[in-house]
Amino acid sequence: MSTPTGSGPPKHLSGAAKRKLSKERAERLSKQSKISCFLSTSSASSFKDDEAHGAGTSMASGIPDGVATGEDDFIRRESGRQVSDDKPGDNGKIIQNATTVNSNEVCEIGGSEEDTKVSDSNVHYESLASIKFPTDKVRFSEPLSSQDKWFIISNGPCQPSGPFPRDSGQKGRCFSESYYTKVNRAGVKLRRAWLCYSPTSDYVYCQACWLFSTRDRESAWVNGTRDWGHLSAKIDLHETSNAHIQCCMILQQWHLRKTLTKDVEDAIREEANFWRQVLDRIINVTLTLALSNLPFRGHREHETSSENTGNFHSIVTLIAKYDPVLDKLLNMPQGTVKYLSPDVQNELIGILSKCVRDGIINDASKAPFFALIMYMTQDTGKRDQLSQVVRYVSIETDRNGKPTEVKINESFLSFVEVEDQSAAGMTHTILNSIENNGLDISKLRGYDEAACISGMYRGVQARITAQQPKATYVHCTFHDLKLVLDDAMSDVPEVRNFFGVVENLYAFFAHNTKRWHTLSSSASESNITLKRLCPTKWSSRYDCLEALRYHFTDILKVLSKIILLSKKKDEILEATALKSQMEQFQFVFLVVLLTEIFESISCLSNLLESPEGDLSKAVSLLQTCYVNLQEARSRYDTLCKSTIEMAKTWGISQEFEEQHVPRVKKFVDELCEDQRLMSAEERFRVNVFFAILDRVSSQIKQRFRGLHEVVCTFNALQPSTLTSATDNDLYAAGEILINQYDTDLSPSLSGQLLSFRACLKSEISKRSTIKEVAALLMVENQSLSSSFPDICTACLLFLTIPVTVATSECSFSKVKIIKSYLRSSMSEERLGGLALLSIENERARKLNISKITDVFAELKARERLLQ
Repeated sequence: MSTPTGSGPPKHLSGAAKRKLSKERAERLSKQSKISCFLSTSSASSFKDDEAHGAGTSMASGIPDGVATGEDDFIRRESGRQVSDDKPGDNGKIIQNATTVNSNEVCEIGGSEEDTKVSDSNVHYESLASIKFPTDKVRFSEPLSSQDKWFIISNGPCQPSGPFPRDSGQKGRCFSESYYTKVNRAGVKLRRAWLCYSPTSDYVYCQACWLFSTRDRESAWVNGTRDWGHLSAKIDLHETSNAHIQCCMILQQWHLRKTLTKDVEDAIREEANFWRQVLDRIINVTLTLALSNLPFRGHREHETSSENTGNFHSIVTLIAKYDPVLDKLLNMPQGTVKYLSPDVQNELIGILSKCVRDGIINDASKAPFFALIMYMTQDTGKRDQLSQVVRYVSIETDRNGKPTEVKINESFLSFVEVEDQSAAGMTHTILNSIENNGLDISKLRGYDEAACISGMYRGVQARITAQQPKATYVHCTFHDLKLVLDDAMSDVPEVRNFFGVVENLYAFFAHNTKRWHTLSSSASESNITLKRLCPTKWSSRYDCLEALRYHFTDILKVLSKIILLSKKKDEILEATALKSQMEQFQFVFLVVLLTEIFESISCLSNLLESPEGDLSKAVSLLQTCYVNLQEARSRYDTLCKSTIEMAKTWGISQEFEEQHVPRVKKFVDELCEDQRLMSAEERFRVNVFFAILDRVSSQIKQRFRGLHEVVCTFNALQPSTLTSATDNDLYAAGEILINQYDTDLSPSLSGQLLSFRACLKSEISKRSTIKEVAALLMVENQSLSSSFPDICTACLLFLTIPVTVATSECSFSKVKIIKSYLRSSMSEERLGGLALLSIENERARKLNISKITDVFAELKARERLLQ
């Protein structure tokens, strides 16, 4: 029996009754209108409601909930700051107040700026999602927003299946669907999810780098590439790059909705910036030591207690006292990667030298022709090192592209260890070097000097001619000049004895500091001092003879002082012997004569050593030297007067000393021969004076015959020929040049020479070498160069042919400095890299350290992948 209403205590409902009431309440609520129907923009409330409940990605548009509030809101939501259903949030306040607002208030809410932007962006992405290939790169503008990135990631990469259009400019090649996958050696197909193809623009690009690359936004894989012929190689290179791998890792984080917080991203960027600063300092230290020819390593670098840790570690430690970056690096715990090991040094040296070498090869490849200069020496490790130098001609321009100079370049490439010095072995070494350096042997037009290279039938010359018939072999003019003097001076006994006295004189003073100081103080008015005779560079003997001539009396005074005051018997005897030899009239005459000869030869030798020299200038100088030697034959009396004046300063007898002339004993059955009775002066004049001049003159004429032949081939370009030759002679000279280089010059060269002379004859007459003619045409009259293309080609070809191996020989000094007896076990790669950085220091100083850092990071990333 039920209790009447309003009487007694309230009745408690059973569990079934409560469930029934809850069900009825839920049915009533479901029949009520949603709050979204009172708002003008339904997407705003839906978006905010989903954000409060941590909803997922909208499948219609592909945009994650909450993106409209900005990337920072998304990062906070991913960090766990979601609104709980149990706590009243902003959305709860909207629902509670929505039942009390009037229609005008509802319009104000729906018309807010933020909600309008959300609605517009969602409508835009909904329209994109409804079309084909919604994530094509051309549909988005830079810079990409967070909504753009989420839409692209949610809808997947743009990878149409084809067919793809063919490019007639690339031999009908086109993109292929097979690039979307990679097949490993085991036959497993791996999908390249990052590779995308734009059907609108017909190019491929990397989705990961497009979305997340921050450093190189102008690269081909961000903007797109369509090089179908080399696409496979470019894909293999790109997908192993360090920058691409980092972008793919970020893309994967976005796929897993594990985007890093701003603090973590800042920490990663700070860490990357720290190591980039470390590498920048280490690379600069490495480059500085290489440019200064200083050793890197010390004694037992692995021991922290060692005092001699080497220049590299010492400089890093010194900089760390004033630099917080290196100070932090050195204070890291033991076992941490610090990039201070010898292996890292070798890697950096290799990268730096490769960048310099690539620049040289690039410049040489741009030139129409090149020549190789080679010479060999032995290092401290008893290994034969072949020095290789490339010679080429470039047209220097200013900032506006206007030609300013015709420049002859001789750049060092590398040292190559030679194990087989035979003709076949040397040819193999040279051809391999050309191939490894990326040079085109079809452009080789000259080569110079190596042991066994001049063989015309079975030597290197014959073997290279078989590979490239247009390559001209020219023996080093500097070495030819040395051989001339060697033969001329060694064949005359009086001259051999003379240089022996000069060498003993230098040794007598140089090996004792007291005697050297006494000589220097007595000759303090001049900076010219005695010098050692160089066995290889005869031109340096001019300095020695000049010092002997102008300090002749000073030297005799010091020798006399030593004889009178010294208490050492050996010293007195040696000084007496030197003084007696110097007081001979014949010795004084040889000082004057040889100084005269070496004066003209020294000028010739110094000019031949210059990389700017060309064959025509060398021939002109040789001709001048030959003429001077011929004129010296008639100047005996003049030289004799100079000798007498020099002898009077010390009171030396002005007569030649009579010497016993050895005679060969005759046998009984031999006939007697006439014997000329000559005075000592006449004997000296015939057997010494004329013998020296005649031998030098004849050797110059014989040894430079091949050089004259090469110059005669280019006679048509000589200013004297252009100005004075008849039309027929000039035309014939042009035909000789065309026949020799028919693959480089057209038959119209002879006609161009005649026209060129008619246009600029007055200007040509003011020039003396072919290089000046080339500058006249290609620099001063640039507009005419296109009218005479074969003349330009012939001038560049002539200037490319090498003159001397002086540049290659200069590299030998670097071998002795870098690979000293303390570092005789240095590897070949390290020696070549350090030598290249030291010799080509101007190029090395212009290297971009930031790019070097990128290359090193790329190398380390690939090593990590291989491991």
